[in-house]
Amino acid sequence: MENARVPLILFTGFLGSGKTTVLNDALTQLRDRRVAVVVNEWGKLPVDGALLKDPSGLGVVEVAGGQIFCSCVSGSFLSALERLVALGAEMILVETSGLAKPATLGELAAEAEKRNGGILRYRGLVCVVDALRFGRLRSVALAVNEQVRFADRFVITKADLASESALQETIDTLQSLRPAVPWALRRGEAMDLEKIIPSFADGSSMVKKVEPFDPQWSGWGLGGSPASDSIVPAGGVEKSRLESFLQRLSPETFRIKGFVYTPMDTEPLLVDCVEETINLTAWEGGDGRAIQGGLAIIWKKQAPSREKLLELWTSITATEGRLLDAPVH
Repeated sequence: MENARVPLILFTGFLGSGKTTVLNDALTQLRDRRVAVVVNEWGKLPVDGALLKDPSGLGVVEVAGGQIFCSCVSGSFLSALERLVALGAEMILVETSGLAKPATLGELAAEAEKRNGGILRYRGLVCVVDALRFGRLRSVALAVNEQVRFADRFVITKADLASESALQETIDTLQSLRPAVPWALRRGEAMDLEKIIPSFADGSSMVKKVEPFDPQWSGWGLGGSPASDSIVPAGGVEKSRLESFLQRLSPETFRIKGFVYTPMDTEPLLVDCVEETINLTAWEGGDGRAIQGGLAIIWKKQAPSREKLLELWTSITATEGRLLDAPVH
C-alpha cells in the first residue's frame, strides 16, 4: 500500500537561509507521527543536530564532513536511512548542508529507494531561500542556483525583514527559473505545515519529475569549494572577547555557528553568524542532549592558515583552542 511507504523529504537552502527554523516549524506539527530527522553538516563539528526538534524520540542522526550528494558522505547517508526505516520511522526529513549540490539527486533518491526495497519513497526537495541575500548570493555561489534548479517547493524566509522590492524580485526570479514550483513566505512566525510540505495521508508527492544529472553543475565555480574550519575552545570564553573574535572573522565568512561556554555559565552561548550579522543568545535547549562546545566556520574565500587562525583565537579570546581536522570535500 502506498500509505505504508515511508516518505523521504529533503530541505536545502544556502548557508544561513533558515533551514533549521523552517524544519522545526514542520517538526512541531508532526508530534503525532514517528518522524526521523537527519542533519547533514559540511564540517566536522555537530551543531544543527542540537537545534533540531526530535518529536518521535528516534534521535537526530548527524552525517558530517561533506554534503550528501557527494560520494564523500553519501554512503553514510544511505546507511542512516536504512537504519531509520528498520527502526520503524513513518517519515524521514533531512536537512542538507547549506552547501548542498543536488545535481545527483536522481541517482541518490533511486539508490535510497532500492536499498530499502521500495518502502522508502522520495517525495520532494524543499528549497529555503533567504529573501535578504538571494540576489547577491546567486552571483557568488553556484550552489544557490543548483539548489533552486532541483527544488519542488520554495519557502522564502525573512520576508518580514526584506524590502517589498527585494522580496518581489526574489519571487519573480524564482518563478522565472522554476515557473511550476509553488512557493510560500515565512514572515517571522511559525509556518503552517501545509505551506512547508503537503499532507502525506494519501501518499502524495511534491515531485513531478526528478531532473537528471546535468554537467553544467559540475564543480563549484570560479571560487572553488568553500573552505571550513572548526575550533574547539579549551575552556570558558568571556562573552566580550568572543564577540571581538566574531567581529574580526565575520566579514570573511559565509557562516559561523556553534556553542561556546563562558567561565561562569553551565549552559553555553549559541553563536549564530550569517556573514556580518552576529547573534549570541543563551542556550535553552533543555532536552538533555549533550552540547559540544566549538565553532564551525565556513569561509567566503581563501581561509587563513590553521596556525594564523589559532593565533587569532588565542590572542583575542585569551583562551587556548584546537582545530578539528578539516573535512575532505
